[in-house]
Amino acid sequence: MSFASYEDAESFLLTDKTIVKAEQKYSEQHFFVDGVIFQSTMRYMSGTSDGERIPVLYSIHHCYYDRYPDDADVLELSDETINVMKEAYRQIRIAEIYATRVDWMMSGNDSEENFRERIKEDLAEFEKEYASKDWIFFDVD
Repeated sequence: MSFASYEDAESFLLTDKTIVKAEQKYSEQHFFVDGVIFQSTMRYMSGTSDGERIPVLYSIHHCYYDRYPDDADVLELSDETINVMKEAYRQIRIAEIYATRVDWMMSGNDSEENFRERIKEDLAEFEKEYASKDWIFFDVD
């Protein structure tokens, strides 16, 4: 989910009446370095030592902003530079396809004939993908 600020994310989490700010003994645990944590009043962790009833704990790890924090300068690139970067991406992906296919042939997984056929198929598939790529959406995967 997206929120304008950490406070908005915290407020959203606290709208669930079964979640409250964590008790002091949980909020100081070393594995919650992000600050304020929260705990469930209804759900408990399973498999705890000595059968201790530890509530399910929550923490807000990441906040994504629609702007840089503190209105920092945003890197603005010219269309020309962006186009050069797109071409660089294209060339890197093509090199990746060639390297993969050579590796498969040299390791004995593909014959020479399969190597040539699969390279053509992979390149054709990539060109279709590249032509339809949405350059506005950043896909981290």
